[in-house]
Amino acid sequence: MAKTAMLIRETLPGDAKAVSVLVDAVARERRYLAGTAGFSEESTASFIAFVKAAKGVHLVALLTMQSSVGATSLRRPLKG
Repeated sequence: MAKTAMLIRETLPGDAKAVSVLVDAVARERRYLAGTAGFSEESTASFIAFVKAAKGVHLVALLTMQSSVGATSLRRPLKG
């Protein structure tokens, strides 16, 4: 059984590429954002820096899958 863990943290400058790809994917869905394409990695990094300089908050949520190991016992030996 897999468990999902979520970590919400402050956006780091190194997150700019992933954030720009994410915003682009959501924008291309044409449902949740006014734009139809995201911003470049450079523009995203600039925006993150601007928000931090203005003492604003920019967060990211990171999801991880954690697998739990299980064992199965068979009543008959496998043939083949």
